[in-house]
Amino acid sequence: GKYRVLDLHVGHRLLGFTATIDRKRFLAPPQSKRDPRQVVETYELLFMEAESGDQPRRKKLLGDWKSPILKHFERYVDSKSVVGGNGRAEALVAAYERYLRAVRNLDDESKKKALDEMRSPLKEHFIAYVDALVAANRPHEIETLLGFFDPVWEHGSRLLGTAAYKIRKYDLAEQYFLNLKDGLDDYCRSEEMSLLAEIWVKKGKTSDAQELLVDCLKRLQVMIDESKYSSDQQMHESEFQHHRGTFLRLFPSLGQAELSKHGVRESALP
Repeated sequence: GKYRVLDLHVGHRLLGFTATIDRKRFLAPPQSKRDPRQVVETYELLFMEAESGDQPRRKKLLGDWKSPILKHFERYVDSKSVVGGNGRAEALVAAYERYLRAVRNLDDESKKKALDEMRSPLKEHFIAYVDALVAANRPHEIETLLGFFDPVWEHGSRLLGTAAYKIRKYDLAEQYFLNLKDGLDDYCRSEEMSLLAEIWVKKGKTSDAQELLVDCLKRLQVMIDESKYSSDQQMHESEFQHHRGTFLRLFPSLGQAELSKHGVRESALP
């Protein structure tokens, strides 16, 4: 650290060295960017191992958070989109589906672990994959995917509900979001509560939608008032403004005046 540098400087003086040292030449040169083709080549060799290697190797490559397949998935998609020239969404869909096929071929225990791994591309890129399928007019495939992931994603309500919302399966999305609300003490922080309010407005349950948003906003105000750290306050303020924006958009005739009646400020920051 800085004391090590100071020690070197003092030692240089105590030993009587007077010559000026060019320390820049000892610095490590910046790493060059790897050629996208090389990234694709290396990653696809790993993919082949994950598809056809022995069971322990496939299990490690597909279900271990330290696996290079998990860690460099996004880098592979970016590189593949450059090399293939077909766009990132198409590269993502192809990579995601290949990954999912490989996981499906694991034994049951390994498959469950790989599917529920928090850092798996199957979770981290699920919503981007859903968006790409919607854009490609393939929404029916998403509903099938929800049925596949539902039993194995122990904490998947947020992702599955958002996907159901995007394909207009509002009853299903509502159930996922209610599960999320019931399962979280700080559900007020979840953007999905705004989506639940939107669903309720579509269903004519406007009072329920208003109560939910006001409840979230008041809870976030308390969290900010009780927080000792500026970084936490800023984070909760962002969440607060998201729900407040939803309320103002869904109920423009009521506006901030209605929120003020319930003790909700324009900003939750003190």
